[in-house]
Amino acid sequence: MQHVELRESALASRLESVRKLKGVLVPLYQSLEGAQKTMADKLLVPMMMGLM
Repeated sequence: MQHVELRESALASRLESVRKLKGVLVPLYQSLEGAQKTMADKLLVPMMMGLM
């Protein structure tokens, strides 16, 4: 059970980090124009995959 609890804690920390990042990225992303959003999509996907 201790391993499960440690895993739960680690996942909760990651979720908190993703939520904070989302809070900053959403307004920024919404301010971008079409081509900028396309580039941001390409740049953000590898970064987000690293958080998993």
